[in-house]
Amino acid sequence: MLGSSVFMVSAALFYTRVVGLSVAQVGIGLGIGGLVGLLSGVPVGRVAMSLQGDVVLFALPLWIVGHTHVPRFVVGATGLMSTVLVVALQVRIGRHVTDSASAARAWRRSGWAFLAGMALMAVTGALPGGPAAVLVLAGVGVHTLGEILQAAGSFELRYALAPAHAQGQYSGVFGFGGGIAGVAAPALLGWLCISWGAPGWFLLGAVFVLTGSAVPWVVRRAGLESLAPADQPVLKTV
Repeated sequence: MLGSSVFMVSAALFYTRVVGLSVAQVGIGLGIGGLVGLLSGVPVGRVAMSLQGDVVLFALPLWIVGHTHVPRFVVGATGLMSTVLVVALQVRIGRHVTDSASAARAWRRSGWAFLAGMALMAVTGALPGGPAAVLVLAGVGVHTLGEILQAAGSFELRYALAPAHAQGQYSGVFGFGGGIAGVAAPALLGWLCISWGAPGWFLLGAVFVLTGSAVPWVVRRAGLESLAPADQPVLKTV
């Protein structure tokens, strides 16, 4: 995962150059940490998928202003549109995520929605203002659908993946991924979507697809799909 890779490289440089640990010590530490995360069923793709939260808020406004002929007022309209869609659809979509299997499917679908939305945004750089504005709004709508799906799946998995006696610890690790993404997002999105342009948008969308597609495998590995509700109750989204 892109976000996880950046974190691993940054951590390795910090502990070797600043703290003074040997390469072997850092490698063992990061390896153990990654193994623990994998065996515990924590979706490390949380870091990569959380980058999507800054697409509409950070990357898209810069893209509209600097690389398209879209009227500037559309920047504000995209944020308003995304908010309205979340308010209108979050509960309706979230009620269909009731267990780990449906949550994993929601993550997988969100990856494809992110790719579709970014494809629409990417092509606006070569279009006149009117058509480009329509595609920007359409892209935001599709992207927001992916955001809703991912949020619904996240609320379920952050509890379903954790044993009953360690909900706090697992939830903390899960939330930590979002924090890493929040720090890395401006630099990564600026590099991919603004510096690279359209190819960067498509590449980022592909990262989301690959990450979302891996989540069902993680859930199956954790053995959660075979659990009966009586054995392990799950927290339903509302």
